[in-house]
Amino acid sequence: MNNFLISTEEHLDKKLKYLDDMHKYQAWNAFVHVRNISTIWENLNKSAKTMECHNFYDYYFRANSNLQFISSEVALLPRNRSGNIDKKKFTVDHPKSARFMLYTLIEWPEAKPLTEKFEMFYENACSDIPLIGVIVRIPDKLVNNECSNL
Repeated sequence: MNNFLISTEEHLDKKLKYLDDMHKYQAWNAFVHVRNISTIWENLNKSAKTMECHNFYDYYFRANSNLQFISSEVALLPRNRSGNIDKKKFTVDHPKSARFMLYTLIEWPEAKPLTEKFEMFYENACSDIPLIGVIVRIPDKLVNNECSNL
C-alpha cells in the first residue's frame, strides 16, 4: 500500500463535511487511520501495531454508534455505578474485532479495494450495526482444564 497517505488538509476538509453525521465523521477518521498507518505498517513492531489497533478500535466502534444488545436480559444485567456491566462476572464481546479488521485491511491484498475509496470503505466496513454479546465469565483454570481434556 504505497502512496496511500491522506493529507492533513483533505482529512480536515472531510471532517468538516461530515459534521452533521457523526457516524460518517468517525468512519472517515477510521478510513484515514487505515490509509495513513498502512504507509509505515511493515516497519512497526508488534506493540506499535497493537496500539494502532486500539486507535482504530476507538474510531470504528464510535462509528457504529447504534450498538444494540442481543436481548433485554443482557440490557438489564446488573451494572456498576458507571453503568458498566460487572466484568468480573460477565465479558462483553464485539462480533467484529477492530484488531482483526485493521490487520485485514492492511495486510490482505483482497481487502485493498475497501481502502481505495471512502464510499467503498463506509458501505462495507462501517455500515453494519454490530451486536454486543455478553456471556458469563468462566474462570481461566476451568477453561484451561477443559481444553486439556479435549
